Amino acid sequence: EKQPYESFSPPTIFRLGIANEWLNSPHAELTTSIQLNHPVDNAENVSLGAELGLKHTLYLRSGYQLNMDVDTWSAGFGLRIGGFLLDYAYTDMRDWNNAQRFSLGWTF
Repeated sequence: EKQPYESFSPPTIFRLGIANEWLNSPHAELTTSIQLNHPVDNAENVSLGAELGLKHTLYLRSGYQLNMDVDTWSAGFGLRIGGFLLDYAYTDMRDWNNAQRFSLGWTF
């Protein structure tokens, strides 16, 4: 027997963001960003982020989300040695277990 399926709107989100590179020298780079997220089925929220790069090798990152129930702030770092990439991020999930993310990459 066939089941009737209800129609539904697919999840849709409108995002508008801007970033600026405040410092760009051989020794350091500083970039900040802000993004407005407008999901059709949830409350709007704003994401803020910053990245400090040192000698194109070490990258320190931080972020904060306004009007979010679960994940609010995050921090991490990236390491680039030659073509090898290593990234780590920690996200505060409030009452849930906090999230830790690792990634490895290679560029050629």
